[in-house]
This record gives sequence, structure tokens and C-alpha cells, in this order.
Amino acid sequence: MIIITNGTPLELPEGATMGDAARRLSLDPRALIAELNEEALTRDEWPHKVLRENDRVEFLRIAAGG
Repeated sequence: MIIITNGTPLELPEGATMGDAARRLSLDPRALIAELNEEALTRDEWPHKVLRENDRVEFLRIAAGG
């Protein structure tokens, strides 16, 4: 299946989760927040949120600073 991740198509197997998408992109979930179809998700939800064809996922890196 194809999802859109940060504006770019990403192919994942059927049944893949938000956590699978982050791992596929080699992203460290401890430094990220994520949205699925414009809905913010907690990291605890990632392993349980199964993705579907054409879902839109945004991973945003958390950065400290002023």
C-alpha cells in the first residue's frame, strides 16, 4: 500500500502501523510527534494505529531551543 509521509509517497505492507512507518524511515520516535490524517497521536498509539492506503502521515521532529 502507499501512504503519504511528509508529502512523499511511502510503500508499506498491508497492516503496517505508525510505528512501522517511523522505523521504515529510520526515525527515532523519542524525538518526534506525529499526525495521522491531521489528527495528533501519542507515541503510545503508534503501535496500534493501522495505516490504510492514501493515509497522510506527518512526522515532526521536536527541537529544544529558544
